[in-house]
Amino acid sequence: MHAAELAGLVDQVAQGLSTAHRQGIVHRDVKPENVLLDSDGNAYLSDFGIAKDVSNPQVTKTGPLGTPVYLSPEQIRGEPVTPRTDVFALGVLIYEGLSGRQPFPDGSIATLLHKNLTETLPSVLQSDPRLPAAVDQVLAQATAKDPSARFADASELAAAFPIPGSIV
Repeated sequence: MHAAELAGLVDQVAQGLSTAHRQGIVHRDVKPENVLLDSDGNAYLSDFGIAKDVSNPQVTKTGPLGTPVYLSPEQIRGEPVTPRTDVFALGVLIYEGLSGRQPFPDGSIATLLHKNLTETLPSVLQSDPRLPAAVDQVLAQATAKDPSARFADASELAAAFPIPGSIV
C-alpha cells in the first residue's frame, strides 16, 4: 500500500478508536481484518465483539483476548487494558501496512507472544528505505513495552505519523 494512502487510513482508524476511547471502550482486537474499506477508500473500524467497557468491567470478557500478532504486552500478561492497548495494535497494523509483513512472522504463537513482550519492532526502513526515519521512532513509541511510554491515544499517534498525505 502506498504510504500516503496508509496515512489517510491511519487517520480514519485513529479517529474511530479515539471516539470509542472517549466512550470508555477499548477495542482489544485492532487488526487489518477489522478495518473495512468502502468503495471510496474510507476506513471503518469494525468488530467490537471483544471490546472492553472500562467503565463497566462486568459487561465484558476478561483475559488476554485478541489476535496474537497485535496483542500488547499488558494483554499478554492479563493486565488492565487502556486506550494505549489499542495504540500498540495500531502501531503493529501500521508496521504491517508499510512493510507488507508482520513484525515477527516466524515461529510459534508462544514465540510471537514472547517477542511482543520483549523485542522492539524491526526497522520498517529495511522494507522501504525511502520512508522518513521518523517512522521508526513513531512506531517504537506506539509499540513501547511499557504502556505509559506509548501515545496516550490513537489520535496522538496519527498526528505524529510522519508521512505526507495525512488528513489530520
